[in-house]
Amino acid sequence: MKLLFVYEKSHMQNGQSFSAEHMWVEYLENGGGCMLGRLDNEPQHTDLINCDDVIAFHPKHIVRIWRYDPDEGMKRCTAAIPPKE
Repeated sequence: MKLLFVYEKSHMQNGQSFSAEHMWVEYLENGGGCMLGRLDNEPQHTDLINCDDVIAFHPKHIVRIWRYDPDEGMKRCTAAIPPKE
């Protein structure tokens, strides 16, 4: 699933300011009112987390869900979740 990470401080890169980043997370399990997942890509705008780190997140941070289609051998987008008000 794709999550939205919002940073407290903006990150400057090539003259542009970034305050958020979308990253892919592989769902692992539910735990303690949140979900656990493994970060599935390398962050571009922070060094606080890294690829393969296990993170806790709330379902409200999910932007998109992908599933594996065994017949086609690839991931397919199954839902785009609108942002919570």
